Amino acid sequence: MSLARPLVRRSAWLAALGCGLLACGESEAPPLRPIRFVDVAREVGIQFEHERGATETRYQYETLGAGAVWFDFDGDGRDDLFLVQSGVYQDDGGNGGFPNALYRTVGEGRLELQPESGLESIGYGMGATAFDFDGDGDLDVFVTCYGPNRLYRNEGGGRFTEVGQATGLADPGWGMAAASADFDGDGWPDLYVVNYVVLDRESYPFCGDLQLRRRAYCHPEAFAGQTDRLYRNRGDGTFEDVTETSAVGATAGKGMGVVCADLDGDRDVDIFVANDTVENLLFRNDGEGRFTEVALGAGVAVNGNGLAEACMGIAADDFDGDQDIDLFVTNFASESNTLYRNVGGLSFEDATQSASLSGAGMPWVGFGTRFVDYDNDGRLDLVVVNGHIQDQKALIGTKEKYRQPMLVFRQRSDRSTFVNVTGELGDVLSRPIVGRDLTVADYDSDGDLDLLVTVSAGPPRLLRNEGSHGRFFRVRLQDERGHWPVGAAVVVTTGSGRVLWRPVVSGQSYMGQSESVVHFGLGDETRVESVEIRWPGGESEHLPGGPVDRVLVHRRDAADR
Repeated sequence: MSLARPLVRRSAWLAALGCGLLACGESEAPPLRPIRFVDVAREVGIQFEHERGATETRYQYETLGAGAVWFDFDGDGRDDLFLVQSGVYQDDGGNGGFPNALYRTVGEGRLELQPESGLESIGYGMGATAFDFDGDGDLDVFVTCYGPNRLYRNEGGGRFTEVGQATGLADPGWGMAAASADFDGDGWPDLYVVNYVVLDRESYPFCGDLQLRRRAYCHPEAFAGQTDRLYRNRGDGTFEDVTETSAVGATAGKGMGVVCADLDGDRDVDIFVANDTVENLLFRNDGEGRFTEVALGAGVAVNGNGLAEACMGIAADDFDGDQDIDLFVTNFASESNTLYRNVGGLSFEDATQSASLSGAGMPWVGFGTRFVDYDNDGRLDLVVVNGHIQDQKALIGTKEKYRQPMLVFRQRSDRSTFVNVTGELGDVLSRPIVGRDLTVADYDSDGDLDLLVTVSAGPPRLLRNEGSHGRFFRVRLQDERGHWPVGAAVVVTTGSGRVLWRPVVSGQSYMGQSESVVHFGLGDETRVESVEIRWPGGESEHLPGGPVDRVLVHRRDAADR
């Protein structure tokens, strides 16, 4: 049912940039300044440094972490930051006392460490996601680990309690990425957990230079893949493992990244998994939480040459403006990152070469990635974080570098090709790092998107987006229970008649979570004429427009269903 009603009670216009409700869209444009990204992590208060616990044995888990999550843990309307720590692996399941870090965003672009939140100590951490699993109105945190995964219940007041075992989520395998969504349409967020490989420390293989007896990190073919896990939220504070009954457990992969979204346009949530050196997985949802694996037929199991690649991160959005979700997957060195264009009917084509992306990623090992409209011109650009897994390159006879630069591709006006603009956006992007996760948030509330990059065995980078940008329009969307409505889509029509479509997804990138906001860059548009919310399940809701440079907060009424 479509509703056209004023934005009262359920919706609120929130001023950004500190100006009046109507004045922002009509103010005089400031002088143009080139866009630059500047690392402000230390400046704003982030003192965290990732520890990977490297050993001479070179266990595979030492080189693959870790993730980050942007989420509003205290309900003040600002996204806070959680950074996952790995540490030094302990046989008792600990990590040697290396804490995670929770930072509260306190305004004026500053983050403040919360030292006794209950989130500090875990096992050997990998990735994380945040969602309200118990329906109490605040966001909880799930952390994947090498070893039992952890779930931290938000008790309010900045305190968390670990409840993974009690809720049924403490799987002892090797969790990587995770994402939540309501897969069966019962109103409760479920959880998909990507698992990597079976790694037995007691019988760990030797990989590297046998003659010199020096180890290197193993190729994934040295290990058997693990089955991912799907957990159904019972609605009583516990989860049921439905991996087998949902049919997602029929195929074991070597998963690294995941995205949950409506990939076929039927208003329910499908699942795409990026696998390392084996075929990717695409699970089509029947609408009731049962899945069919269709990646090969859909064209996303392998690249356009029919080859499985070493896939890590995933970007998912409508880059070409045809109102369906395209996929971009990062891969290993000597493999180009792959762009899968959605051509409709759950069918994708490898558009890497036609989009002018085939050569740029070849020397690098790609991990985190996102479609990001960094200049707010209304076209989605592309960011890739790189970093090798091998820290002893001389031993394996390659010319590849351990520390590697990031890549930023601006989308051209033809809406189908990209150009590498990394060197135009500030020196920090070209400074090599061992990059892993990439998450996106407007942490300083100035209307443009900033980048948070995690680094293996190093401090994260918080890349503040500076310079002259187009106008923006942002939507914070909730279903009737207050959850992020994965599978929905937002359609904005501007005053000039331009139509922009953005999906609501979970997961993406590598092992973390970006802000839960639908962001529209609008170029020089001065007004939004209308907003349409296409909810999961098939209903749509129409809202009146308003001025630009604003955040629209909208929660669905239960009466609308």
